Amino acid sequence: MLPPYVYEEARMSATEHIQVEVLQVARPAVSPYSPDGDHGQCRVDGRVAQVFRGRLRVGDTVVFEVSCATRDARIPAGGTIWTDMDALMRARVLEGFFNREGGRLAVARDQISIVPSVRAVAYCGPPSGACVVPTPPKPANPNPLVAWWESIFAKR
Repeated sequence: MLPPYVYEEARMSATEHIQVEVLQVARPAVSPYSPDGDHGQCRVDGRVAQVFRGRLRVGDTVVFEVSCATRDARIPAGGTIWTDMDALMRARVLEGFFNREGGRLAVARDQISIVPSVRAVAYCGPPSGACVVPTPPKPANPNPLVAWWESIFAKR
């Protein structure tokens, strides 16, 4: 990992800040660096659902790559922030910061998050651009004995 200010700078200087409805995610190709295809660049095809900054418009189709890895992947050390590949494959909405690189849309320093839904207010915002994504509530256990036990010995 790099110092936090590097990622903050990437968010604040990115030319695009958008939410994307995910249409398709492709796993990384097998390569000499990832012979099992367990980490690399996942290709994401999507549609712009919300624009917070930049020239893209709602409804535009976009294609970009996300650094992704399985949970058991042996990933190299460095400044890459790896997105969980299984979670990315299930994602319906992403919010991220992007720049144009040679006519292509590129995620700025891996600053992309899986978010629960499209909304008018960004999950990632000022002053630092940090993302605050609510965690879904834990479903109630249908077993009354387990619920009783958990109420007595609540996690602290």
